[in-house]
Parts: sequence; structure tokens; C-alpha cells
Amino acid sequence: MAPRFRLRGVSLETALAMLATGESGARPLAVITFDDGFRDFYTTAWPIIQRHGFTATMYLPTRFYYLAAEIVSRQGMSDLERGA
Repeated sequence: MAPRFRLRGVSLETALAMLATGESGARPLAVITFDDGFRDFYTTAWPIIQRHGFTATMYLPTRFYYLAAEIVSRQGMSDLERGA
């Protein structure tokens, strides 16, 4: 999708900062968010997101925040923005 529409995938934090400053890029922005930290995100969604040059913001379940954050770090997903 990214090459066809020439979207620039950015984190939610980056998009909000750009909106606040009025900054605009050469390409339209795309923000991808997930509202859970389930295993299929790591095994299915994340590899596809990376393959297309995007990033994502994942909201982790509050009950499991620290466990999920540790898994994210171990999986080499340091560029994944996390929220709760």
C-alpha cells in the first residue's frame, strides 16, 4: 500500500507533533494503531508493517503492560511506540 499511495508511516507521537507545529511532509502521513498486545500482532501484523516501511503504535493491556513491554523489547521492536 505504501508505494501505491506514497504514504509515510509515522508513529502517533510524531503525527501529533507535526500537526501541533503545522509541519507537513512531501507525502501524506499514515498512523497505524492497535488496541491490544496479542501474539498475532507480533507474528502477523508487525512483519507486514515493517515490510512496507511503516511503524505502529500499540496500546498494551494495562494488566499485562510490563510483561508485554518486556516482550516487545526482547523481540527487537524498539521502534514500536507503546501506550496503555
